[in-house]
Amino acid sequence: MPRRHTSNIVEGSARRTTAEFVNFVNIAAGSVAEARYLVEVSGRLGFVPKDETLQLTTRYTELQAQLQALMRSLRNPPS
Repeated sequence: MPRRHTSNIVEGSARRTTAEFVNFVNIAAGSVAEARYLVEVSGRLGFVPKDETLQLTTRYTELQAQLQALMRSLRNPPS
């Protein structure tokens, strides 16, 4: 699961158009959101220590923001 978002970005970068690449980055962002949710649930259920849950959710939130920024830059390239 953790590598799924990376694989989507790699696959998308090999596509012919920017729109296709953006679509794969969007799929990767969905995978990151899913992974973050699973970390949160695992923390609530006591499978992951609270400090580790916080650290991981923070990193996933940062990654989500970076993917959103990448999508924005791909959709609206500088002139």
